[in-house]
Amino acid sequence: MFQKNLIINPWIIVIMISILLGFVFTVYILQIRKGNRKSNKLLALFLFAITLLLFSNFVVLSNLFKVYPHLLGISFLLWYILPPTFYLYVKTGIYSNHKLKWLHILHYAPFIYMLIKLLPFYLLNAGVKLKWFENFMDAPRSLTGSAFFVIIYSFAYLLACIWLFIKFKKNYKSKFANTHFEHFDGIKRLLLIYLIYKVLD
Repeated sequence: MFQKNLIINPWIIVIMISILLGFVFTVYILQIRKGNRKSNKLLALFLFAITLLLFSNFVVLSNLFKVYPHLLGISFLLWYILPPTFYLYVKTGIYSNHKLKWLHILHYAPFIYMLIKLLPFYLLNAGVKLKWFENFMDAPRSLTGSAFFVIIYSFAYLLACIWLFIKFKKNYKSKFANTHFEHFDGIKRLLLIYLIYKVLD
């Protein structure tokens, strides 16, 4: 049954390798004890969420959801985790003395709201989930809120990240040699990659 439903092609193999690498790098980053540990943990969370997105794509493209319907919907909430996590990663990365407080949980208010809203879907039995997915492929968009909100939400945080860089360069341009800024270029490159990804997504 499993082999009959599962689809394997070169593209899916690439996704599988990417998933494996994503998990490996997530664990590796969490094991780093030196440097900015707050920033590293946020980067690990961000990378883990990206890896889960890849796994969600694998579930659908490989038809794995037909065998394990409860794997459907993994990605629904991830779009509400990625933007604030990346923003906090950037902020703690370029301002190493920035402290994370309980108040920062407010950044994840949309995630908490969507989790409560989608909880009935996650509690559905496997047969109902499978029927739902096979009948209308557009259902994820309607379940997770309007695509327009998700786009605005993501780009608002990206703009906030860009503003952090502009403000940082303006206020500390003469102090780039300070050890606080050792990861600045790496964060900047990751921001550029993430920006390109969101534009093309």
